[in-house]
Amino acid sequence: MKDALMKYETIDAKQIDDLMARVEVRPPADWDDRRPSDGDKPSGGAAFDSISICLSKGLGAPVGSILLGSEAFIAHAKRIRKRIGGGWRQAGFLAGAALYAIEHNVERLAIDHAAASDMAVFLQSLPYISTVISPETNILIFTLNKDLNQSRFIADLAEKGIGISQMGPGKCRMVFHLDITEAHINKVKSVLSSF
Repeated sequence: MKDALMKYETIDAKQIDDLMARVEVRPPADWDDRRPSDGDKPSGGAAFDSISICLSKGLGAPVGSILLGSEAFIAHAKRIRKRIGGGWRQAGFLAGAALYAIEHNVERLAIDHAAASDMAVFLQSLPYISTVISPETNILIFTLNKDLNQSRFIADLAEKGIGISQMGPGKCRMVFHLDITEAHINKVKSVLSSF
């Protein structure tokens, strides 16, 4: 099963347990995969040979990611990075911003998750929303009724300064992060209520 490519939708708990027993890398918890009901931090990342953790968006670093993997994997990744010109000189100031994000913003991800859950409850009350997938992180996915023009819906919201992305026919996505305030959320609810 190691090195197997599996569709996310088809992986069940037994397969993950089986895969976890075969991998060498046990990275730290996937920060944005925390669920309030779990209690302890999840170890879902242990099911993979490598993981990339984005430090921007929810954590608020200006740029950057952390790549986790075995020593051999990281050595290979560094070689590839150099081949394609990915090395930086004087990158310390960005590393400092990344460290700040890790040290100060990981715990606040729960705020983004709560905002996504709150918005999910709100969306369920709107007559033009057909389904809302209960969010487990800071990402909220919902589906519009078939009679609503998705492109027009997204464009109308964009004109009002609200960014929602398309994920397929009728399916939309909202992402909550460090820069989304309660005032922003209230504005979104007000606009959606009058749509």
